[in-house]
Amino acid sequence: FGPGLGMEGLLLRIPFPRVLPEPQSVPKTILLRTPPDSQLSHCNSANCSQTSSSASSGWPACILGLGSAIPPPKQQYSQQQLAQALMDRFPNERSFVETCKETSKVESRGMSTSLEILSAGAAMGGASEELKQHIEEALQDMLLTAALDALNEWGGDVSDITHVIYGTSNGGCYAPSHEVALIERLKLNNTVQRVSFDHMHSLGAHRVLSLASETACASTSHRVLVVFGDMGSLLSCFMPVQPSRQDISNAMLCADGAAAAVVGVAPRPGERSLFEVHFCKSLVTVADSEHPTNMATAADAGTIPSSASEWVVCRIKAFAEQLAHECGVRLPECAVLCEPSTAQVLNAVEQELGLSAQQMEASRQVLRKHGYMQGTTNLFLVDEYRRWSRTSMFDWVMGVSYCPVLGLEGVMLRRVGAGSSPTPCHFMPDVGPPCVLSLASAWPPDEFQHSQQDILEALLTQTDLSSEDRSFAKAVYEGTMVDRRGLALPLQELYTRPESAAAEHAQRMQVHQVMFDFFVAAAERALLEWGGERSKITHLLVGSLTFVPGPNCDLAKRLNLSTGVKRVHIDHMGCLAGFRTLGLASQIAVASPQHRVLMIYGDVSVLLGTHLPDRPNKLDLVSVSLFADGAAAAVVGSSPLEHEQAVYEVLDVKSQLMANSRKDMYMYVLGDGSVTNLVSPRVPIFIGKGVKGFVDRILERSGISMQECAMLCHPGGKTILETVQEKLGISREQIQSSWDVLKLHGNMSGATNLQVADHYRRSKESLKYPWAVCVSFGPGLGMEGLLLRIPFPRVLPEPQSVPKTILLRTPPDSQLSHCNSANCSQTSSSASSGWPACILGLGSAIPPPKQQYSQQQLAQALMDRFPNERSFVETCKETSKVESRGMSTSLEILSAGAAMGGASEELKQHIEEALQDMLLTAALDALNEWGGDVSDITHVIYGTSNGGCYAPSHEVALIERLKLNNTVQRVSFDHMHSLGAHRVLSLASETACASTSHRVLVVFGDMGSLLSCFMPVQPSRQDISNAMLCADGAAAAVVGVAPRPGERSLFEVHFCKSLVTVADSEHPTNMATAADAGTIPSSASEWVVCRIKAFAEQLAHECGVRLPECAVLCEPSTAQVLNAVEQELGLSAQQMEASRQVLRKHGYMQGTTNLFLVDEYRRWSRTSMFDWVMGVSYCPVLGLEGVMLRRVGAGSSPTPCHFMPDVGPPCVLSLASAWPPDEFQHSQQDILEALLTQTDLSSEDRSFAKAVYEGTMVDRRGLALPLQELYTRPESAAAEHAQRMQVHQVMFDFFVAAAERALLEWGGERSKITHLLVGSLTFVPGPNCDLAKRLNLSTGVKRVHIDHMGCLAGFRTLGLASQIAVASPQHRVLMIYGDVSVLLGTHLPDRPNKLDLVSVSLFADGAAAAVVGSSPLEHEQAVYEVLDVKSQLMANSRKDMYMYVLGDGSVTNLVSPRVPIFIGKGVKGFVDRILERSGISMQECAMLCHPGGKTILETVQEKLGISREQIQSSWDVLKLHGNMSGATNLQVADHYRRSKESLKYPWAVCVSFGPGLGMEGLLLHVCTPRSLSSRQRISTPSLRIKNPGSVRVQPEATLPCGSSPDSSDSTSIHSSRFVIGGGKAIHTQLWYTLSSWKFPLVLALFNLLFAVLLMAVITRL
Repeated sequence: FGPGLGMEGLLLRIPFPRVLPEPQSVPKTILLRTPPDSQLSHCNSANCSQTSSSASSGWPACILGLGSAIPPPKQQYSQQQLAQALMDRFPNERSFVETCKETSKVESRGMSTSLEILSAGAAMGGASEELKQHIEEALQDMLLTAALDALNEWGGDVSDITHVIYGTSNGGCYAPSHEVALIERLKLNNTVQRVSFDHMHSLGAHRVLSLASETACASTSHRVLVVFGDMGSLLSCFMPVQPSRQDISNAMLCADGAAAAVVGVAPRPGERSLFEVHFCKSLVTVADSEHPTNMATAADAGTIPSSASEWVVCRIKAFAEQLAHECGVRLPECAVLCEPSTAQVLNAVEQELGLSAQQMEASRQVLRKHGYMQGTTNLFLVDEYRRWSRTSMFDWVMGVSYCPVLGLEGVMLRRVGAGSSPTPCHFMPDVGPPCVLSLASAWPPDEFQHSQQDILEALLTQTDLSSEDRSFAKAVYEGTMVDRRGLALPLQELYTRPESAAAEHAQRMQVHQVMFDFFVAAAERALLEWGGERSKITHLLVGSLTFVPGPNCDLAKRLNLSTGVKRVHIDHMGCLAGFRTLGLASQIAVASPQHRVLMIYGDVSVLLGTHLPDRPNKLDLVSVSLFADGAAAAVVGSSPLEHEQAVYEVLDVKSQLMANSRKDMYMYVLGDGSVTNLVSPRVPIFIGKGVKGFVDRILERSGISMQECAMLCHPGGKTILETVQEKLGISREQIQSSWDVLKLHGNMSGATNLQVADHYRRSKESLKYPWAVCVSFGPGLGMEGLLLRIPFPRVLPEPQSVPKTILLRTPPDSQLSHCNSANCSQTSSSASSGWPACILGLGSAIPPPKQQYSQQQLAQALMDRFPNERSFVETCKETSKVESRGMSTSLEILSAGAAMGGASEELKQHIEEALQDMLLTAALDALNEWGGDVSDITHVIYGTSNGGCYAPSHEVALIERLKLNNTVQRVSFDHMHSLGAHRVLSLASETACASTSHRVLVVFGDMGSLLSCFMPVQPSRQDISNAMLCADGAAAAVVGVAPRPGERSLFEVHFCKSLVTVADSEHPTNMATAADAGTIPSSASEWVVCRIKAFAEQLAHECGVRLPECAVLCEPSTAQVLNAVEQELGLSAQQMEASRQVLRKHGYMQGTTNLFLVDEYRRWSRTSMFDWVMGVSYCPVLGLEGVMLRRVGAGSSPTPCHFMPDVGPPCVLSLASAWPPDEFQHSQQDILEALLTQTDLSSEDRSFAKAVYEGTMVDRRGLALPLQELYTRPESAAAEHAQRMQVHQVMFDFFVAAAERALLEWGGERSKITHLLVGSLTFVPGPNCDLAKRLNLSTGVKRVHIDHMGCLAGFRTLGLASQIAVASPQHRVLMIYGDVSVLLGTHLPDRPNKLDLVSVSLFADGAAAAVVGSSPLEHEQAVYEVLDVKSQLMANSRKDMYMYVLGDGSVTNLVSPRVPIFIGKGVKGFVDRILERSGISMQECAMLCHPGGKTILETVQEKLGISREQIQSSWDVLKLHGNMSGATNLQVADHYRRSKESLKYPWAVCVSFGPGLGMEGLLLHVCTPRSLSSRQRISTPSLRIKNPGSVRVQPEATLPCGSSPDSSDSTSIHSSRFVIGGGKAIHTQLWYTLSSWKFPLVLALFNLLFAVLLMAVITRL
């Protein structure tokens, strides 16, 4: 309200709930960050990563206390004593040991054992494990001493220590590790956050110091205790019996030691900064020739190896100068603490850098007095350096460490005190909570996924358990609540110890390779979801307890990360490590908005089984019943960029150790690879006592109660989950994700933590509980906790019960760069790291022997039929090179044509039945060779070159006769001519690549006998040429990926390519070319020759082979074409032999020939010459199709299998509808009047028609003819043809209209459309030929015509598009479906029956289009996510719904009265199948049902028990447009997303019914619900579809907020109306004015004026 007196009002809607965390009670005012890119510009190396703990306006991290420790004096030995012990042990190496002693420059070293043991090795020390235990205890004592020194110098209260970071260079696998004992002995808080690092070798201490600085910078309250320790005595004691020179060199240098530091920012009163950490830098290199974990280099006889010093010298100068330059100092002004691995390295570095003796003195002193303590030396050096008086010479200290096969680490420290004041402190803005930007899971491949029952059987058969233990094992396995587990060994090896050390080593390497692969799989998927540039990943955190050595060495290279990425290996933390690593990543992320942390955690537990004791105890049996293999990965950062989407916000991180529990859970990996694992029965008791208080601590600052949160609990076992649920008083729903992951995958150690979080964000519970408390338990016994918040609800499909581990994709653009043509499209079923689609079975069929005729017989029949063409027929016979052909009819009929065969439709029926028989034979052959269970067939794809229009088509009969599942997904393709088989094989490969569970049956058939029988009375020369070549045949294949046991790959489909051209002068569907008299037309061969060479060379080049290395299966359309191709490509006779053989023996079977060829090719002995097979097909006015197959077997092994990341659910990126123009929009009443006036119906039929029309619930329909022509049959054939062409032109225009609108909403470049799917039952030939050109798509777009599927085809096509989309994130599929039903009326029988009248009362014309893809780009906005696709055929219903378009264009359509009955019986079970994996009930969903009629919608509504509101969109579309066959499916989905119901029901179940009788179903999730007002104002006035005035788009009236979509003014429902042919749009100007903002204002002013006048009159009176 304000001056006026006026009122202003708005109605707002929050698009998605977004809740920010509660403010902290104490604001974090000093949050220090790394400098922005502009401040890092001094670094010249692109391969370098650098981090500063201080920005230009912040305070650097400070070292507040230092400490170090060495063994006690009695264990300090002179170098002479240690050399003598080594010479006593290895007398043959006395000379080399002496040389090492002299060159080492070491005077004494501390070794935590006696000289006697050093002289004799581990054998003298008793049991080797006892000696190791003694050395580890000595390390614990030194760590304690160093930590106490650092804490005492710091002077703070130990309760202020918030983090403990323990590191070692290469310490093996123990969980818990030494930091837990240290926390107990120092009496630190049990809430301290701890991390254990390992496997970073000598780089470790500097890396840990850098991470401690970043952790400190995350908050001014953080105080980080860093401890680092290494034991050289382990190297000396456990040398091999025959040591290498490198072993002896190490033993003469390495020593025991520990060092510690306290790190923090913004020193408090009483604290004193010793050094400021100003800059940290990494330079990582991995030599191709060396494995990163192999630290040994060959040593020359008599000298310390020189390779290390040479490697360092060639890199150190630029590295050191950059370090100094970043801090604004010169190298001569710095003390240089260079890692003193050898005296030679120190000499080389000093000389290369031109340093003075004083600058390097500290490194020489430490080497001389203490030896080389591996990574510990680098932190030890800092403590020693500040103790010497000469330190006053240098305020700046540079620390440098190196590892020849890992890289360089450097830190720049600034000494504080003695005249050096602290760096000034400023405040830094908060960057917001750290965010998980992506999250992914991975498991071993499917062959290593075993059911719990099978694992139990393996245990019982492979081990010698007592009867008591067998009973206990059965009870334990059955009580775990685990259904299946991934274990990286075959079932028969799970509990069998290898027979030899070599076999054991090989097995361990095999397991580690599998683990490395699923590490890569998880990381690739996380990076793909994140979507950023990989060079922006600043940190790589890799965690594992059981993978020794750590896999992070190769991962950076394998993942193509920057060589400067900061790599850390987290170890010794077991089952709590996933959340602990995520907490650490969050603290690194919040230290700088530039940080992007890729974290990966994984473990293999399979070796627990192979190292099971001969007499396992009950705890051993419990362990092997639960643990599994798996990995997870995430990208973490703060301040998400525009392209980044937060999965979770990390609001708090907590840790806690439980008192007196350290020995109740541990895991120890021994040197031989065996694993000792113990989980005490007391663990659930400890957890029960502590979990409530721990969760309260996690939530205490948020103000949230546990009842508002989900519980993402580590599923350590059934008892643990039940305990947590009981103690927290939460529902099963809140902790459901933990139960689900336990059931599906078992306990995968720390990886399970992250997999629970990944599962939860995809679950329906995440919509109810946007906060999640994460708790994990592990060795210590410790608890790790996080508080997460989902920034907005995002529902992804449920994970498969069997994980999809091998998801194959097409290669990225970079892998397609060899193609020179911009107009070329190519698809591979295999990326460089995937497994290609495989042909697992092949079959073919021809007519029976009695219908196999010689070419002479067929020529004679043709000459008898057309005696005037005897000469031309004879010429064709000679030049064809065909000897025999199969024709599914008699020679008598071929001689006389269709007239001899009786009624032409009967002859067609006979030929179609023969085709069905051949399809069945070919399919059976393929299935038999495949050898799998037919119930495993998930898809059937039927194709034919140009088969007319039937619905249902032959695939339905085939499914019934083969007794396939009635849930198989089917597609029928047509009108692709000779390109069809290769196109279908390509699509089958993409469909197979969408999931490893897919097995696709491809069947293709063509009937040349139809061409021969139905030739015109006056045939053209092309007709005769065709009749002398074409034959009948069928072929089939089974296609899948990742062959299972029992399956054998015949061919791998490696690459598919299209090159499409459409000549301006020719219509794409006119396949005839003018033939010169007496010769086979040469135009085809000329066209092929001018394009084939570049096309074939590109095909071969993409697979890395040369053309002479391939067999070429060229489409044998004519012998002339084969001759021309062979000559143009320079092929040998053997390369083309298969094509010539098929042409000679079987003739030309159109598109079928290309699949038939593959089956025939592999049968001939000469196939052994070529491993690669190139298939090429062509059509002069359509283009070229090519496939590259690789033969498997006979010495050719399968392509290696790797893991590919999932791309997320396919998304509908745009959706649009279109109808005939307004002059063809007729009210239902007007259509009824036209029927009654234009037909001669009986009085009974007239009454019936009135009742039917009035009962349809349809208000209006678009029918592409004027009202006066709807039921009038044209008077002549010419008029009928003209009418049909007119209808088809109108249809083509609204196809274009729908596609243009979908492309406009999508907003991408049209050249990025990779596939064009066009579907229609009634448009013959298919419109896709011209559409690519009309829509200005790439000429390389992969075009497919979907046919024969009727009213269910819209959702079926969308399902197919989704599976193509998910095969590659680059795929963008434009799908268009439309039909014209108007010809039902013009071809109505003179005496129509009641079913005829029902059909013409309901069907209408319309189209819809959509763009479908996966992994939406920044500019793309998903309309729907497609969460599931389902199909079902109903038994004994094939003849209850069909449509048949006859040759004259007439349409026979039947919808039996039994259809609603069938639907009523099947729809409830079908919908339950659609929803079964989602956990969603039908009451939570809208029902987008195909509006096949009032009775169908009422039946569905009743059987599902849903409200009218849930199915309202179907009623609305029926009312506004009628039944437009398959297009109606998509129009209902388009209408629904614009309706108010979409705000209430974010999920939608889609169901359509059609010929078969079949049902198609989808589960959709509405991604972008928008307000009604904004939805209704979408318009595109500038769109130009055809020529000006022909097609235009006019804005429609705006639907006011609150208005019902059932408004009588139908124009208010649609966002735009396409007007075609210049007709006047239905446009109500008054309603538009009333809907605008101007009218209320005018009305208000008018009322005000009237009131003033009225008052004046009253006053006057």
